[in-house]
Amino acid sequence: MVSIPESGVEVAGVGADRGGRCFAAAHGASVKASSLPRVARVWSLGLLVFVLLAAACTATGQGQGPSGSPGQQQGSAEGRGPWEGHGPPEDHRPPEGQGPPEGRGSPESHGDNEHDFGMLPVGAHLPSGQECAARVQHDQHDQVEPRPENTAANQFVADRVSMPTWTDFTAQANQELVSRIDGHFSGTTEQILTWGACKWGLNADVLKAVAVQESDWRQSTVSDESNDPQDCVGGATPPCPTSFGIMQLKHTYLPGSYPLSAQSTAFNVDYYGARIRACYEGWITYLHNDYHPGDIWACVGWHWSGHWKDAGAKRYVDRVHHYLDSKPWTDWTHQGR
Repeated sequence: MVSIPESGVEVAGVGADRGGRCFAAAHGASVKASSLPRVARVWSLGLLVFVLLAAACTATGQGQGPSGSPGQQQGSAEGRGPWEGHGPPEDHRPPEGQGPPEGRGSPESHGDNEHDFGMLPVGAHLPSGQECAARVQHDQHDQVEPRPENTAANQFVADRVSMPTWTDFTAQANQELVSRIDGHFSGTTEQILTWGACKWGLNADVLKAVAVQESDWRQSTVSDESNDPQDCVGGATPPCPTSFGIMQLKHTYLPGSYPLSAQSTAFNVDYYGARIRACYEGWITYLHNDYHPGDIWACVGWHWSGHWKDAGAKRYVDRVHHYLDSKPWTDWTHQGR
């Protein structure tokens, strides 16, 4: 401000310290009254400087938070939490019910070369077991055995397989699919899974992922204990297992599966492949609602739950799809685990 006493003019100024805080000058310069015209010009210039400095100080205060913290324009975007965009570690399976959306696409998209034995469409001609054996044995990439404890079961081939009629399946399923089950192949665990996928026109990586979920590729796996003596087989007593082998075939629901399901890896995979193919063709008689041919993921879930796209089946599919994406068997075979 400016005061004009008789003895002269006193001008107070405005400044800012190094921290950006504004202050008013305590004393200005004393000017005699005889110099008043020149003082008026000085007063006008001082007022202009005062306004400019005040505006600069105001802008500086808005652009910086306390203690040098960044202003609002440098903060996190609205609605983003501190871990936004940081997913869980890749080696952790997804929480149940939070897997990929149902419209995840065909497993055909997961094949990247001729060794992947992709999905054949509904109604396609299926290659024979002998054709698939020749294809698999010619392939050099899956001859490492990651599960040496499977060797005896991997080499076990039944002389003759006689399958009963599968109830709840169409006559066409029994004639064209069930009659083909023989388990007539031996090789490494991965070769057997690839052979079974080839024989039933399924994606090999899907079968491998299911086998990880069911048994971690261990043919000796047993589960689903029962306290009912009538459910016990092989001389077992309650509580006794009812599901056997690499694909965990449950003998109480799957006619003709035991004892070969426990003895032979190839038979276990062969039986599973026939079931999935029958489902994929639309040949299950008791499923209604929106059951239809050509939905491989719903069929994978049905094998586990016995129902079509129920909540349990969807959670199971999520877990299988996790293994399909991560393909842990590629590390097993490289490490000879």
